[in-house]
Amino acid sequence: MDSKLRESSRSEKNKVIEDQESKNISKLKLCSTQVFSNSLLYLILFAVISIFLYMERSTVTSSGLRYGVIIDAGSSGTRVHVSLFTLQGGETLNLEEDHYFEVKQSLSMCFQNSSSVTNVGYVFSKLLSFVRSIVPEVERPRTPIFLKATAGLRLMDTDMIETVLDATRGILVASEFSFEPSRANVIDGVDESLYGWITVNSLMSSFSKESHHTFGILDLGGGSLQIAYDTNYSYDEDESIRELFVADKTYHVYSQSFLGMGLLEFRRRMYKLLEETGELTRNPCFYSGATERIDVDGREQSFVNTSGTGDFDSCLSLINDIFTKEFGFDRESRKLLNTTVDTFIAFAYFFDRIYTFGLASQSSRSDLEEVGRYICSEEWHVVQNSYASVRNGGSEHLCFDMAYIYFLLYDFLEFDRTGKNTWFLQTYHGKEFGWSLGALFHEMNLLLLEKEVL
Repeated sequence: MDSKLRESSRSEKNKVIEDQESKNISKLKLCSTQVFSNSLLYLILFAVISIFLYMERSTVTSSGLRYGVIIDAGSSGTRVHVSLFTLQGGETLNLEEDHYFEVKQSLSMCFQNSSSVTNVGYVFSKLLSFVRSIVPEVERPRTPIFLKATAGLRLMDTDMIETVLDATRGILVASEFSFEPSRANVIDGVDESLYGWITVNSLMSSFSKESHHTFGILDLGGGSLQIAYDTNYSYDEDESIRELFVADKTYHVYSQSFLGMGLLEFRRRMYKLLEETGELTRNPCFYSGATERIDVDGREQSFVNTSGTGDFDSCLSLINDIFTKEFGFDRESRKLLNTTVDTFIAFAYFFDRIYTFGLASQSSRSDLEEVGRYICSEEWHVVQNSYASVRNGGSEHLCFDMAYIYFLLYDFLEFDRTGKNTWFLQTYHGKEFGWSLGALFHEMNLLLLEKEVL
């Protein structure tokens, strides 16, 4: 009897366990089904979102947005512009965005010691990292990249120029961007000034149908000085004049570059002459009573010991003497040609030094003279404390820099002495002035004609 009861009880327990296991299995199946359903739902959602994003990007790129990259290998640094253009009607490129980055090391500086390849690699790793942060990965294979070098390389010998360019070509060919070796080259000064003119007038909408005037440009770099403006002369009358056809209009642009007249290069020549003549102890372009070991132009082995007398007029006189000796200064040959242009945009080092002293963009000759006299007569320790962070240069050169800028504008170029025709600007609506954007416009338009950016 007890045996039967125990067996019956065991049977009932087994049944309960089986029922419970059956329920658990059912729950497990249901749970698995729900998990599978949820996973499938997530996968479907992910696929839909991915397709949507892909379609959105495809729509964006196919609607006419194109990236272009240009590297400006200058004498005082290496810069990159990453630009986004709209392509309207398959015929016209308009600049929508421009992103700018600079490494304070020029390619010519990279080749001053045995670590040249390493130095170039470092500079380009910084530049390309910035470019990648702007250009989407999917766009990189069809984004053209150009490198154009200016006065810093033009002043080097031919063999060294090719060595520098070959090093950069190797890096860019290995990148994921669209690049051909012919896209890395040295541009001459005339093209540099012409590209600068295109940049300024494009950004300031001078080529629009509503505009009836253009701006001239003054670009003071480290190695050269550029000037360009629309004139009434033709190429037959002056070989420095280029004929441009832009937006259904013809322009006769006087475009000139003066190699060696850049701020850093002329400063280097001045200190070299002072050293050769034993006049470093009586330097009118350095601060009175101060003796200092200074870096002339940022290059290795460019340090000199100098003692100043701090005199603006004497500094101007010294600059005039050196200028005449180096370039055969002839005022008559430098007067502006017949032009209706009444406003020139002065940028690069022109702007940097005006910005340093907080001067207005339309500062006059008297404004620049006042600042020049003030800074040249100031004590060295005051200048050090007041101008510790100078854009693109050191505070030890502010006396010379202001005197040289004053000399270029009012003695060499003989600009209007009221200052009404000179605007000191570096950007317009957040976009940087310079030759680089003009060169990129030009190159992208050539690719457009060849149907390579469609």
